[in-house]
Amino acid sequence: MEDVISADDDQAAAAAEPAPEEVEATGAAAVAELARLGVEALLPPAFPAIHVGHNERGEVNAVKVVVSEALRSAALELEFLAEVDRTFVEPEPKFSAALATLRSPRRFVVLRSRPGSGTRTAAVAMLQRLVKDDSRLRPHHLGLGGRNRFPTAALGSAKHQAYLMDLPIDDEDFKVSPKFGGELMAASQTLLAAGSYLIVITDAEQWARIGGYVQDSLVHDLQAPGAESVGRHWLAVNVPGYDFDPWFKDPKIAGLLDGSTPREAVETAKLIRTAIAPDFNPSFTAADLNLTPGAEGTDLQLRIASVAATRGNWRSELLAWHKTPGRTAFERNFLLVTAVLRGFPVRLAYKEAKQLCAKFGDAVESVSGHSGPGVIELLDTIRADAGHDDSVRFSRPRWAEAILDYYWRDRPDDHDKFIDWLTRLPQSSTFEPEDRAALTERVFEVLFDLIMTRDRLDKLGDVVDAWSSREESTAFAWSLLDAASLHPRVGRDVHQLMLRWSKAPTGFQRRRAVAAVCGLEFGRLHTEKALVRLKHAADSDDPVVVEEVERAVLALWKEPAVARVLLKRVTGWASDETAKHVMAARNIFAAVAGLPSPTDSTRPDLLVRAMSSEEDMKLVSEGWRCLLVSAMDSADLGRALHPWFEAGQSAPAVADDVESVLERAVAGELRPKERLEKCLNRWLGLTGALDTSPAGRFAQKIGRITAQAPDMPAAPTVPDEADADV
Repeated sequence: MEDVISADDDQAAAAAEPAPEEVEATGAAAVAELARLGVEALLPPAFPAIHVGHNERGEVNAVKVVVSEALRSAALELEFLAEVDRTFVEPEPKFSAALATLRSPRRFVVLRSRPGSGTRTAAVAMLQRLVKDDSRLRPHHLGLGGRNRFPTAALGSAKHQAYLMDLPIDDEDFKVSPKFGGELMAASQTLLAAGSYLIVITDAEQWARIGGYVQDSLVHDLQAPGAESVGRHWLAVNVPGYDFDPWFKDPKIAGLLDGSTPREAVETAKLIRTAIAPDFNPSFTAADLNLTPGAEGTDLQLRIASVAATRGNWRSELLAWHKTPGRTAFERNFLLVTAVLRGFPVRLAYKEAKQLCAKFGDAVESVSGHSGPGVIELLDTIRADAGHDDSVRFSRPRWAEAILDYYWRDRPDDHDKFIDWLTRLPQSSTFEPEDRAALTERVFEVLFDLIMTRDRLDKLGDVVDAWSSREESTAFAWSLLDAASLHPRVGRDVHQLMLRWSKAPTGFQRRRAVAAVCGLEFGRLHTEKALVRLKHAADSDDPVVVEEVERAVLALWKEPAVARVLLKRVTGWASDETAKHVMAARNIFAAVAGLPSPTDSTRPDLLVRAMSSEEDMKLVSEGWRCLLVSAMDSADLGRALHPWFEAGQSAPAVADDVESVLERAVAGELRPKERLEKCLNRWLGLTGALDTSPAGRFAQKIGRITAQAPDMPAAPTVPDEADADV
């Protein structure tokens, strides 16, 4: 689950040592981030997952990307790290050298990651080794907090932390500051004094640009252990005492592992574990492999052949099936539909096979009466059967996934039609309302598996367009994009797609989807990237897109770690009179202005922040100035100010605080004073307050600052991206 704060701007961000529940919540987010980072081979199979909500009629009305509850549970956090370490194979001697660096008085290590190097898994294992040594340590993700500088202030108060910082990849619009290395070196003493440790993950190109001042001895390049070592170790841990030598000596298994990544090696090991079970039913007979039934070694060869075929996506078997003389288009479409509708009643697949034939322009065989193949015959043709509930069941492991993969590679010209059919499937009249929630989850899963590779990501936009064009599936489109942005292998490519979409003057649905996703998991994990994309999306001429930007920023505002950075960005946007996004920023500020403080419900959050530091006072007063000089509708402006007026009448001390902020906001300018006075008088009229009442006394206090300009300079304009150093 992911960012950077400058020391000079964010001393105020340092707070007292967090309460246990706060640290645990952050730690849970860190564990989810670790899953996203590439140790997903050790996680529950469906990551990320979705929850689908539906109304009493069975219609889908909510789709949300969720991280596995097991990963979000703080109680399981250390167990998760221990599980990673339990199955981890150390790439010696480099792992030990990097761990020794981390344990040195510098208290940090930089790991330069390469694809397939296992660096992120190694980092998780390092965290676990630290926790073993010192039970006081809390694994904790350290992010940039929406900035591009090292978060020095965030280290100041928290004690005994084991931090993991995975730097976001450089975008054309976002780059980690070149001062990062120097700031990291300066933070070493802070880490030592706090009894904390830090692992930084970067890549060679990025580090060459930002790593100045960091000694070479503190930077390590890890390499992945051999695939066979990974597979053997995983099996030894999970099936202790079993002799796997015959498996790993077999040429088929050796061929599978040759050139495999650690993740692929674990996938093979999991299949082997399944295949050694006494009740495992091999997918081949002795005759299929020209073996002697009952002979020594035959049973092992049948099991090995099943594992090899499964890891090979059953390519040879599917090719032979498709090449069978007389194979019809209806049979091929029925095969494809049953793969999608695995677990659903076969009668529904039978109906949808006709729909898919029509979509592809294939001849639809008669399936009425006795003139065409029946369900049982078709199931037998595709090596499937019907369960006790009449649902489609495949005897071969991962057969449905292999069918879909084969089709996708075999029929590239049909992709658009297939995606169109697939995206409309949850609304098909074939299905009853009560089936649609489960069907939505299955369609999500199929699409996610098909298009989450670098050579297929262009289809992601097609799906977003198709689902976003219908109100009932809009949330589904956004959730798919959100999940894609968290993908452990191609998530960063999706980030680039989203950046392009956020800038595109055309492509309304995609631009809106990017804005929406910036307020979901992507925005919480990659806040610095989300803010860049939101700024571009806010330049849209479409009010629907702009409204989505506003909603996303308000969602991010709930994240305490980024609220101050958001305030600075939004105020900067609101101050730029020449930019299209100025009104969006002002609307956002107006909405945020009315939010109560989470620590004091009687005061607006921005008022509490304004009184916490001079920097925040400047930001909040500048935000109010932007609103008061703008063409914002008087009623909207009044709704933003009224919570401040209500707070101001509650107590003299609060009234003084409100006066301090608004006095700066109207300093030296006539228009903001006039608009503030009108809003104040309107509020007084609504309250019916007398001059001697608390509201009346508060109005008199504010009236003094609107009657004449105070002798102080106007609040300075806060430039957009003032903290960027790129």
